[in-house]
Amino acid sequence: MTLFSKFRDSTSIIALFMVIFILFMSTPAEAPAHPHVFIDTHVRPEFDRTGLKGFRCFWKVDEMSSAMLKLMFDMDFDGTVNGIELDRLKDYFKATYSNQQYFAYIYHRGKTYRPDEITDFSAEIDNDQFIFQMFFPFSQPGQTEEQSVFFSLYDETFYVDINISPSQFDIKNPDQLIVHHKIYRNKDVSFYILRIHPMELQLSFRK
Repeated sequence: MTLFSKFRDSTSIIALFMVIFILFMSTPAEAPAHPHVFIDTHVRPEFDRTGLKGFRCFWKVDEMSSAMLKLMFDMDFDGTVNGIELDRLKDYFKATYSNQQYFAYIYHRGKTYRPDEITDFSAEIDNDQFIFQMFFPFSQPGQTEEQSVFFSLYDETFYVDINISPSQFDIKNPDQLIVHHKIYRNKDVSFYILRIHPMELQLSFRK
C-alpha cells in the first residue's frame, strides 16, 4: 500500500475534510460576501402539449468544490456517485439548499414564486466536476394570449456565484406552442451592496 493510499483511507483525515467542506459550502448570513462556490447552469424549460411544465437545471460545480464533494460522497473513489452515495448526497443537497429555495426565483403575472421542492435530482462526475440535475415544477397552461414567465437563480449573500449563460440553454417539446425567450442581466434586481445583477430568463409562449 502506498503512502497516498494510507492517507486517503484514513478515517480521521476524511472526517477532517468533511468538517472543512461543511464550513466551506454553508452560506451563513455572517459569511464574507464574496463567492466561495461557482456554478455554471444549463437551463431547460420543458413543455408538453398543454403548456409549460417547469424548468430543468444542470448545475456544474467548480473544480475546488467538486474535489471536496468527491471526498465526502465518492467514498469508493471510483469517479461516480450511486447507491448509498447518491442517497447521502441527495439528503445533503436538500439540507443545504432547501432553506434557500435552491436559489430559484420564478415570476409570473406580478407574483414571485420560491420553490420549496425539486424533483428528478441526480448527480454525476464529469472531468472531475460535479453536475447536479434537478427539476423545478411550474405548470402553466398555454393560452391564446401570450404570457411570460421569468426564471432566475442567484444567492443574495453572493457566497455562491451562479451563472446562467445564453449558450447553455435549450427547450424541450415546444412544438405545440409558439415560444420565444431571451436571457439578460436584470438591472431591476440587485444584491451585494447593489453591485450584482442576476441573469434572468424570460420565457414567453402562447397557442
